[in-house]
Amino acid sequence: DRQSGVEEWRRSVGGSVPGSITLADGMLFVGSVDKHLYALRASDGGEAWKRDVGHWSWGEVLVHDGYAYACSLDGKVHALAVADGSPRWDAVPLEGAVRAGPALLDGDLVVGTEAGLVYRIDVESGLGEKLYDTQKEGVLSTPTVVGEMVYLGTTAGRVCALDTSRGGSAPVWIYPPPKT
Repeated sequence: DRQSGVEEWRRSVGGSVPGSITLADGMLFVGSVDKHLYALRASDGGEAWKRDVGHWSWGEVLVHDGYAYACSLDGKVHALAVADGSPRWDAVPLEGAVRAGPALLDGDLVVGTEAGLVYRIDVESGLGEKLYDTQKEGVLSTPTVVGEMVYLGTTAGRVCALDTSRGGSAPVWIYPPPKT
């Protein structure tokens, strides 16, 4: 309780929760290392639904237009209806584990993988295309999207800026620049 500081509810899920919790539509969306995604009522912690996503889900869940989008360490992207957890489409397999959550770009998802690939995924169909290849520099955090620009960090300590209005396959800039 905000006034008294007394705990209103406590809820355990099947494993540790390594990522951020998303609050949307009166529910908390939680990924867990027990291979499930949970939707809990924010009011009382009761379980609205849980779905097996096949592997650990570490990243923040993105909620958009009635669907919860989550990624898992087996390199899959999941789209689940906020109302009941039913899948919008079959999980999209990507090359490389996904440790972070997806970002939203013009109504599509942007996801980076440990293999250094950045994908753009159509939310309607689940079809994905490679947007950028970092040449094996893993992308472990959620990309930041501002307008048509996608910014991402890599395991090599670089920050890349992609202009998706120009296709996005080559960065506008990389800092620090690669050694030649």
